[in-house]
Amino acid sequence: MLSHLKLRKFTLIELLIVIAIIAILLSLLLPSLGKARERAYMAVCASNERQHMTGVQLYAKSNENFYPGVHTVNLGWTMVWASRIKVYMGDNYEIFNCPSQDKDAYWKEDLTGSGAEEFGYKQNEVRIQRYNSKFGYGMNDWGTDGVPMGRQLGLGNYIQSDSHKGALQIMNVEKPSEHIAIADSTPNNSWDFVLDPTNSNEYPGNVHLYGAMVAFTDGHVEYYKQSTLISLTDDMKRMWNSDNVANH
Repeated sequence: MLSHLKLRKFTLIELLIVIAIIAILLSLLLPSLGKARERAYMAVCASNERQHMTGVQLYAKSNENFYPGVHTVNLGWTMVWASRIKVYMGDNYEIFNCPSQDKDAYWKEDLTGSGAEEFGYKQNEVRIQRYNSKFGYGMNDWGTDGVPMGRQLGLGNYIQSDSHKGALQIMNVEKPSEHIAIADSTPNNSWDFVLDPTNSNEYPGNVHLYGAMVAFTDGHVEYYKQSTLISLTDDMKRMWNSDNVANH
């Protein structure tokens, strides 16, 4: 009779073996799940950057084909590129928030500041400035030329006032499909909204499997390892510079 059969119990060794097998399976499965999640985040980031470039193009078409510039000179060194194009993107802050970045790099409306309505910011909106806020995306400002030479070979650098456009026009970009415009930044509260492959504080980010999603001036987006973007080979220099020349 079944009632006379004793139920067999797991021994401690058998239980430990089962736990070990489950742990092994989890160790094999979790990296794959992590990579799958990161691939999804990369797709969201790429979508964000394509929308950024749509905003850049809309700004240019409304402003005599000039790009928006990147930030002010003095005046708190205020970021203007994202605030100016956001106006053309339905005032959508979310497209500036990469899901792979830390939440403290997310941009949200904050009207607890002061100041006039300018540079695309609302009245009393807190400005994103060089040392006051983390920010998840940067715009290529100097290319590889840098401040000493002063040639704005990215998508333009500083502007003087709200009435000023950027220094660069669409026709100044020699090969838009090969010119880096916007990418994930390195949010560290130091010029987070700009990209410069010659300055470690302003490197493109490494949040996506040690690299960044990169939007080109023609609007398409590609993935690059951070190490490749900052390698400054002749090929990379050409991609950073609007004149597509490597000898800067």
